[in-house]
Amino acid sequence: MALFKLTTGVFTGGNVFNLRSCLMPHLNSVTTAGLKQQTSQPLSIPEKPKKPLTPYFKFQGQIRNKIMERNPNIKIIEVTKLVSEEWKKIGEAEKKRLENEYAKEKEIYAQNVKKYHDELTPEAIEFLRKEKEVKKQKKEKREMKKLFRETGKPKKPGNSFYLFIKDNIDKKEYEGKSYMVSRF
Repeated sequence: MALFKLTTGVFTGGNVFNLRSCLMPHLNSVTTAGLKQQTSQPLSIPEKPKKPLTPYFKFQGQIRNKIMERNPNIKIIEVTKLVSEEWKKIGEAEKKRLENEYAKEKEIYAQNVKKYHDELTPEAIEFLRKEKEVKKQKKEKREMKKLFRETGKPKKPGNSFYLFIKDNIDKKEYEGKSYMVSRF
């Protein structure tokens, strides 16, 4: 009974807060009204290793805080410009050191990726393939929507209320009046 209540939204000052969405990452499965539902990602999939930072971004991470301390009211764009100026000023020895560190981290990353792929089960590989396919479809859909907006695709015709407002918005008798319907 208590788990069933987790699926219902709780009204909190204008926002609907779904407690179940907060708990799902911590649960493997949840029983809702007697039915067992699996989470979107099985817990058996290990976390994918992250790529190492390139020498420039590693340098940027080291020096950014120093620049922010020296100039507390500076904009982020200006910080980026100052970091690039500092990058140009540092010596070749420092750049070489950062590049060597990057090469070592890249080798470790390659080993971790190989280990990651060896640990995946066939079910996990299939799940990841499907997830990748879904992401690709969503991206294509976003691009199509963007293309339709850019090419001037005609909009749906307005309803009768919208057409009335459009025709009468300039008339004196309707100036300053609100036509929005308020809900109780």
